[in-house]
Amino acid sequence: MDRVDNAIFLSDSVIEAKQESELLFVDKQNKLGSQIISLVDPKNDNLLLNNPVELAYVIISPSLVKTNEFVYVLDDFYRSKFIVSAMKKRSVNREELQTIFRDMIPRLHSLDVLEQEFKRGDAVILALEKVKAIESCSQLIG
Repeated sequence: MDRVDNAIFLSDSVIEAKQESELLFVDKQNKLGSQIISLVDPKNDNLLLNNPVELAYVIISPSLVKTNEFVYVLDDFYRSKFIVSAMKKRSVNREELQTIFRDMIPRLHSLDVLEQEFKRGDAVILALEKVKAIESCSQLIG
């Protein structure tokens, strides 16, 4: 299938995951923060836990959400022993796409093409927890 129809975003690092948490899981209307417990020390961006448990953020494109095929993606994460710490269904606007995909535009993605995809409807945003979550997600997603 088309790369954009299967568009999935994944945090590149723990520091980026912290920034993306604030962007994606904060309710802008009433300024409520996310329900996610931070695993990162705000003073030095180090993990607070001894084992390398991380949060990875994944955005599932509206095409998969519209057809309900995103449940198969969730199933893959469950079978790979990820814990879904948070899940939210919402629209993602151009400004957010530009922030999220900043290191991939224009090298891998066109912002205009991404925006058209994300105008189709709501995306599903996942916060996944696991030891070495970002590395494990990268291997699973490819």
